[in-house]
Amino acid sequence: MADLTRANVTILNSWTEGSVTSKRHTALDVQAAISSAGSGAASNKIPASAFGMSTIIEVSSAVNDANSSVLTASPNYADTEILLSAGNSATPTSVSGTYRFIVKGIMS
Repeated sequence: MADLTRANVTILNSWTEGSVTSKRHTALDVQAAISSAGSGAASNKIPASAFGMSTIIEVSSAVNDANSSVLTASPNYADTEILLSAGNSATPTSVSGTYRFIVKGIMS
């Protein structure tokens, strides 16, 4: 497997947040076809570059296309990739499927 790429991400909507005097962030409503990624392992990452970003500021929960799974999502400590966890687990986990979520960050 490999890291998530832009080819597996569809941007459904986008907007800019922030005032004129502060740093602006871009918010993207995305659909991503994830294949065994999200655990923060050395490979199979969900990197900021898959969304055209250099830094991830915030991520919403992720829901799958069957509405049968909702995952907690968070930027990693370095703000360079997304980590996913299922249920009450605080441990990042790898998942596969088509998920929709909102990612906010600084564009590359």
